[in-house]
Amino acid sequence: MTPSLLRRREPKLAARALVRLLRRLAPIREHVVVTGYPDTEGNAVETVRRLLEHTDAPVVWLVSELTPAGAERVLELTPPPGRLRVLGKRSASGFAAYLTARLTFFTHGLYLSPEPPHRKPVVNLWHGDGPKAGLRDPHNLPPRASWIVSGARVFGERKASFLGVPPDRLLVTGNPRWDQLRRPATDDELRELGLDPGRPIVLFMPTFRSSIAVGARAGWSDAAGTSTRWSSTDMLAGLAAGAAPRGAQVVVKPHPLDAEEYAVDGATCLTNRQLDAAGVALYRLLGRATALVTDYSSVWTDFLVLDRPIGFALADLDDYAGGRGLNVDDLESLLPGPQLVTPGDCTDFVSDALDGAPALAALRATSSARVGLAPVAGSAAGRLLDELAAHGVVVPTG
Repeated sequence: MTPSLLRRREPKLAARALVRLLRRLAPIREHVVVTGYPDTEGNAVETVRRLLEHTDAPVVWLVSELTPAGAERVLELTPPPGRLRVLGKRSASGFAAYLTARLTFFTHGLYLSPEPPHRKPVVNLWHGDGPKAGLRDPHNLPPRASWIVSGARVFGERKASFLGVPPDRLLVTGNPRWDQLRRPATDDELRELGLDPGRPIVLFMPTFRSSIAVGARAGWSDAAGTSTRWSSTDMLAGLAAGAAPRGAQVVVKPHPLDAEEYAVDGATCLTNRQLDAAGVALYRLLGRATALVTDYSSVWTDFLVLDRPIGFALADLDDYAGGRGLNVDDLESLLPGPQLVTPGDCTDFVSDALDGAPALAALRATSSARVGLAPVAGSAAGRLLDELAAHGVVVPTG
């Protein structure tokens, strides 16, 4: 670490040490804290939902914008009386709840995420498994946790190593948001999103190459160069060309940081804001998809649970590997679907996916074994709580 980088990290390190001390000194209260980014992130939502439905634990949900009424809508349930408090992350009451929580779950970290005290364990739900390399900003402090959750052992092991969690604290139980795949969007909800429930959905979910600005940080690129001639928008156009003659519809859900525009005839673009306005969780939309096309995003390890066709738009594999980087050396051998390197490949994939080509099913079966996919039956959030209990991490009761 360079001296200049160390100087820039020193204030964060000092603040983190203070938070750790306060957490060690604060008394334990009988509640569970859960937080995610964004507020509607599926792993956090489904953890809250499972706690409310299947335990007696008082739950504090720390949020940035979500209201109590909005929380009920996102959870698709009315919380039992007195069991759920929705508090702002930046509020004094929210910080106090974190300091005193017997058990904490987060997806991206919380209050600089210092090393947790033994008597107040922290579970890192994270926000997916996949081949993208870890955090890019060297000024950020990796969040510390007692346990880390994964849906695929290969990627979970890399995630645990990067974030400093011992291998025996890796819980390959499946991501809690898998539970939303089992509650797919209804026909009326699809209509609310401008989609036809009677037509197959080909969902395109690329990760970003060039980002929008975030706060005071300017946009950045995750690709090293421009050796490929095909953009994500070009690949989307290829999907639309394949869907039109088959009566299918193409939906693109951009990454929230994506700076690219996806204005393509024959494709519907849906953002987080539109999904929230319609009250449809992203993974409930994913549950209605006939096929998925993605790239380096973690979403494919989740969609693999449904055993439906997956294609990979990897026209810029060399550029991406040389930029953001990958956490595996053998990505191509792990993929549960074909590599699509031109818009024409995307067009052809749509037909194969809609026809249920046996070769695609064989790729999925091989991939599931190679990545060590977690069990897919039942509730992933339920397995997580059961596994924690088996390791002596008991969910508190009111």
